Amino acid sequence: GVEAHYIGHPLTTETANFKKQIARDGNPLKDVPYLKPVFKAGKQVIAIMPGSRPAEIQHHTRRILDGVRLFQKQNPDCAFIIPAANAKIHDILSHYDLPPNTYLVEFSAPYVLSIASAAIACSGTVTLECALFNVPHLILYRSSWMSYGIFKGVIRIPYIGMVNVLAGRFIVQEFLQHRLTAMNIASELHRILSDAAYRKTQQGELKQIAKRLTAYEPARQAAKLLLAPGSK
Repeated sequence: GVEAHYIGHPLTTETANFKKQIARDGNPLKDVPYLKPVFKAGKQVIAIMPGSRPAEIQHHTRRILDGVRLFQKQNPDCAFIIPAANAKIHDILSHYDLPPNTYLVEFSAPYVLSIASAAIACSGTVTLECALFNVPHLILYRSSWMSYGIFKGVIRIPYIGMVNVLAGRFIVQEFLQHRLTAMNIASELHRILSDAAYRKTQQGELKQIAKRLTAYEPARQAAKLLLAPGSK
């Protein structure tokens, strides 16, 4: 087989640099005019990240927003922010009817996660970002039933979220396919925000994942391997 070496995840370096930038320059979200009342009122911010691909956005967004509306019936004072990393994603998301106190911004996820109390996250790299920012969250994913059937036939572990895969167990709840419902989203989000012990436990687990991820310096590790005697 091919000799392989794990050198860490570049996201760790990117996140560390981003945190330094925010500490130095502040978060530009706080200068967005329609978000100023959110920060002035000190509202809890919940990040909504339905995915980075058009198909993911199509499968997830309406269901997430239905969950937000249900959650808001008992929790009307939270603010929800949807980061759109580029103009194309922003344009797709702008066609959805957003609930009250829900805002779409053309910023990448870290800007929102750095101020978020919780997150609703599509399975993928963004769950690692949640871990690196220590943001408790729930994971969701829905695809066509054909794709899901193929996936289930290949994957032998019971979880798909990257933080759960790294932990080797469920530390964050996953809502896949038929379990991706408004009720499940609203219930889990309410538990994350209202159950202090549950929230603390998840944050402790995420902290351990982040610690493992940041144990490596990808660029330094790669250079060290390339410069080692006998490397080709």
